[in-house]
Amino acid sequence: MARPALNRDTTVCISLSGRPSNHGIKFHNYLYEKHGLDYLYKAMTT
Repeated sequence: MARPALNRDTTVCISLSGRPSNHGIKFHNYLYEKHGLDYLYKAMTT
């Protein structure tokens, strides 16, 4: 199922890491969607 578009109520969570991976991104965003939370997780390189 596709995630709804971002809006002003979406909470963005950011992880700063030397070596971010897609596993954490998929895991967090899956759980946010499963629990009906309007959150988006994004990992970024430091």
